[in-house]
Amino acid sequence: MTPIASQRPLQLNDQGQLCHFLSLDGLPGELLTEILDTADSFLEVGARLGQLLAEILFVDARFLLLHAQIGNAVAQRLQALLDG
Repeated sequence: MTPIASQRPLQLNDQGQLCHFLSLDGLPGELLTEILDTADSFLEVGARLGQLLAEILFVDARFLLLHAQIGNAVAQRLQALLDG
């Protein structure tokens, strides 16, 4: 093992980039701040995605309800025609 490799944390590569997040020990504060900022941005994206998914499901549910209502109306008319 080279002296440089023995001094850097195991989770960092030769360029100082994070390869594995095994521990907080030995990681520079700037890198920890970057990790937390990245995680925070994921929360924002996740919240927007959750809202979009809820809107899609709501629209889909309304479509299914409308489809069922139309289907019931068609079935009633067909039944009336068959009953004569």
